[in-house]
Amino acid sequence: MSFATIKAIYRRTAVLLLFAVTICFSGCKTKKEKFVEYSFDFFDTVTTITGYETSEDIFDENVALIEAELLKCHRLFNIYYDYDGMTNVKSLNAVKNGTHEALVVDPLLFDMLSFSAYVYHLTNGRTNIAMGSVLSIWHEAREFGEHNPAEAYVPDIELLKKAAVHTSFENVTLSADTKQVFISDPEQTLDVGAVAKGYAIEYVAHFMEEKGITGYCLNIGGNVRPIGEKGDGSGNWAVGIENPLFAPDTDDKSNAYIAILDFSDRAIATSGSYQRFYTVDGKNYHHIIDPDTLMPENRWLSVSVISDDAGLSDALSTALFNMTLKEGKALAETLDNVEIIWLSSDGTVTMTDGVTDYLRK
Repeated sequence: MSFATIKAIYRRTAVLLLFAVTICFSGCKTKKEKFVEYSFDFFDTVTTITGYETSEDIFDENVALIEAELLKCHRLFNIYYDYDGMTNVKSLNAVKNGTHEALVVDPLLFDMLSFSAYVYHLTNGRTNIAMGSVLSIWHEAREFGEHNPAEAYVPDIELLKKAAVHTSFENVTLSADTKQVFISDPEQTLDVGAVAKGYAIEYVAHFMEEKGITGYCLNIGGNVRPIGEKGDGSGNWAVGIENPLFAPDTDDKSNAYIAILDFSDRAIATSGSYQRFYTVDGKNYHHIIDPDTLMPENRWLSVSVISDDAGLSDALSTALFNMTLKEGKALAETLDNVEIIWLSSDGTVTMTDGVTDYLRK
């Protein structure tokens, strides 16, 4: 699906910020006014910037700084488009004369790829940006199915298996001294969708902190990262995890969220099966592909991860979505300061013990 640049700016107090899987809620009016900007400019999803400022002009200035950094991330991490004078992921994926080129990349892109290598090993390959050859087949099928529902199809498993031969991260060489990147397998490509949004949000959050911009909350497609407490003096941000089984016309509104969390110094990301999918013969096929089966699995409706780092939360939510509960709990036990919320297809909610520390009282 292609997105034109659409900006709708809503700047008033006391409105619930409701977009994507995870939501930042507003507080009460005090000395600072709440401003919100929504955008479709980055990562083909809704980006929401919420901040408390004494004037709209100050908010506008800060949003301009934030969006400039987000645009840099969006372009560097892009796998579909070229940009003049920039070497991005699409550049790395390009094949010339039967081989990829070894390219020197921007330090930001190099750091994101290095982080991706870390989470690849951390998750035993469950979050693998080197799966581009497989994910591109599913992307093509999903795009076709969305535009031609009567002719929608599921990719042939044999085609997927052939592509899966070319998905090892060991074929990606990262040279720290020179910031050079090389993919040795000419049939292998990178797809950074499982990492890019979370990594970008954490990068921008640090940028904002260095600039002294606090009292803001960033939300990119359900990846949420507050920067400091709410600027109206009321304390932590509340973050709601959407209940996809909620029926607005019939259900009690208290069922709209499986949990409402309360924090200002953490990040949360949610991977879900219920927003990006297409339908073949009455069955929905979502976008999170299990590296073992090469298919979208349906163990979970969503998996949410709370951690100190938005990039880690994003990467882990993808990995855990493709794990059983037993496997996921085993991984969680090896991680510090990470909490997880699983929502199964029957509506059962399972949480690690530490989630209770963040539940809104």
